[in-house]
Amino acid sequence: MTESTPSGNERFPTPLDSIPLLTMNREGEVPPSRLKNASSARTIYVRFRDDDLPNARNRALMLDQLGGGPPWDQSVLDNEGMNDTTNLNFGGSEQQLERAMAPFYALVQSPENLVSVSTNFGPLEDRDDLNSILSEEISRTIRSWSGFTFNTAKITHHFVWDGVAFANFPDDTDWRYSGSGLGEYFVPRQTFPSEDTLEVVVRRDTYTVTQLYRSIANPDLACDLGWNVEATKIAIQKAAPKTPNFYDWELMEDQIKNNDLWIANTCATISVLSFLIREFDGTISHYLTTEDDQGTEDFMYCSRQKYREMSEQLVIFTYGIGVNCKTHGIRGLGYKIWAFEEQRNRSLSRMIDQGTLASSIMLQATDEETMGNAALTYIGNQAIIDPTFKAVPFNIPNLEQTTMPVLAEMERLRNDRVSSYSSENVFDGDQRKTKFEVGAALQQNASLSSVSLDFWYSPYERLIRQSVRRMSRPSYVPGEPGGREVADLRLRLLKRGVPPEALYLIDHQATKVVKAIGSGSASAKTLSLQRVSDLRPAMDDVGQQKLNRDLAIDAVGVAKANEYFPPNGEKRISPEYGIAILQNYELLRGNEVPVLPTDRHVVQAEAHFKPLMEGFDAVEKGQAPIEQIAQQMQLLFSHTADHVERIDGDPATQAKAAEFRQILQQVGEVISNGLRKAQAQAIKAQEEGGQPGQPGQPEDQSSEGQPPPDAEKIAKFEKHKAEMQMAREKHDQKMQELLQESALKRGIKDAEAAAQIALNAKKNQL
Repeated sequence: MTESTPSGNERFPTPLDSIPLLTMNREGEVPPSRLKNASSARTIYVRFRDDDLPNARNRALMLDQLGGGPPWDQSVLDNEGMNDTTNLNFGGSEQQLERAMAPFYALVQSPENLVSVSTNFGPLEDRDDLNSILSEEISRTIRSWSGFTFNTAKITHHFVWDGVAFANFPDDTDWRYSGSGLGEYFVPRQTFPSEDTLEVVVRRDTYTVTQLYRSIANPDLACDLGWNVEATKIAIQKAAPKTPNFYDWELMEDQIKNNDLWIANTCATISVLSFLIREFDGTISHYLTTEDDQGTEDFMYCSRQKYREMSEQLVIFTYGIGVNCKTHGIRGLGYKIWAFEEQRNRSLSRMIDQGTLASSIMLQATDEETMGNAALTYIGNQAIIDPTFKAVPFNIPNLEQTTMPVLAEMERLRNDRVSSYSSENVFDGDQRKTKFEVGAALQQNASLSSVSLDFWYSPYERLIRQSVRRMSRPSYVPGEPGGREVADLRLRLLKRGVPPEALYLIDHQATKVVKAIGSGSASAKTLSLQRVSDLRPAMDDVGQQKLNRDLAIDAVGVAKANEYFPPNGEKRISPEYGIAILQNYELLRGNEVPVLPTDRHVVQAEAHFKPLMEGFDAVEKGQAPIEQIAQQMQLLFSHTADHVERIDGDPATQAKAAEFRQILQQVGEVISNGLRKAQAQAIKAQEEGGQPGQPGQPEDQSSEGQPPPDAEKIAKFEKHKAEMQMAREKHDQKMQELLQESALKRGIKDAEAAAQIALNAKKNQL
């Protein structure tokens, strides 16, 4: 590829009152490409850059404040003899930015899965499992990418601080995105911040020599992909260290913060301009050229009609719609708090000066000679002042009555402006609130920030959907950028029984970002989970398992929660549970097994209850005689009851112990009735002169070699049953007392809160 200028473009005019894009000619024909050559592209960039200079200067001022720049120009203070004036930046902007970014970072990191996908592969009844595994593994791949945290945080930074952020992909194959902001991206003025409406987008980027050379290392392949090898070689040969453009305020500010402004030994770089041009058929063409004229009109890279839509390469994040719904009218946190933080830094600096002045002695010299003798003379623990000095009385103003109220009001106004960014200012400094007041305040805050959440989720979902679409490309090979991660993803899916076709047949229109509980607020998330926890009794086993995982993730994170609750809900068997299963066989055969104090009583009792309930169900359904089941289960029942009695008073096990006692009562009645019936049959057989197992006695009475129960065992069992009943009644009574006590304390607390609110209202009226 040696010529990038479209043939026949001379027939299509370029409007003089607009950016130099080719347009329709008089015959109604449209050009094959709207961008004529590299020179026209640079002209567009220069106009966009010059139009953006006022905005760039404002962004530079906000960047200076964010980076710790002082409120006054120190050189001006030095020239005016005020070099001792306190000139400090107290970091309020940085604190507000970190606080505002935290909820959006939580929106990405707090959900267990980042994305939810749906595949069209396989039968419908099997797709739920496939979708669950695909969502989990794709989320794992994206989060394990080394640049995920940095680029997502960069997008969040520009989204919150500037109000506008851009996310782009390096080419048409790589699934890994990068974040940028205004100053790196340039768009026409008076345009809406939507990928569907932008006609021209320019990105300024810096390439190293090796980065650019890798693109043309294979000349034949590079030409097929759209690279102009000769033009790229010229750009590499003329690469030099980047010198500062003194008309670019924002770039100068960035170089000053890195101490790079006057450093000449930087690596050779190439400033590259990337153009996305919307053609007349709606497709997007992609061009690359150098920022500086390299003596050629050819593009380094040219691919016409490369994308069907702009969002395949670029996604725009906007924090609201701004003052006029246009891209350059959107304002972020930096603009909203700059003036408040600037005045706050100046006021606090003056307060320090006033404090220094208040701790000093005010002396007046009578002449210049006296000024030369200003030193104090020390004798022991005494300090003597030259007698020619006069002490000047000076009344320091009361800062608590003058400056502090102004600072408090200014911070209140600032908090009002940033209230939609975080929930820190919901309570207005008053922490004495009841549970219902906290819930109402958090709900109000969530409603205030719901618009900003929608503006975040909508473009972020488009971005992740595009990443998944690229990731699921069947022709992706490990040698391509991002290919190793995709190869690892396919291998993990195969190990979990998911064929590659399930990944290739993902329905990308159904791909969704998993939304975080609580809208990024930790306190709102905890409150939401508490409300759901109140509905636990109405949930099935699957719902309770999911709730337990959400509670564990909220407390310790996803990785640690997997240790407590497996992600797939499989039931794990502890060693104690396995021991109890072995004990069941011995007890059912009539061999006694002692209950040890070191046993895990709750776990082993659960294992013993399974055969007890199976015998109970068999009697209820008439599948087995009650007297036979009673004799088989009596040792197992006594062993299980002993475990239940030994469950300690841990509040976490009280609910389980109460459930166990209820089951024991039901099973105990069946066993008691069965033992009585077996005893009656044995007595009747003796009266008739028969022996067990002979005619005159039912055959099932001697099964498993069990002797007929005697009266002593029945009496002992009835005594044990009565003790269990008394223990259960005592426990129920204690729980009722605790509930009454808790209700009383809650009522007292609500009454105190109501009294405090009434007192505050009365004070405000006064």
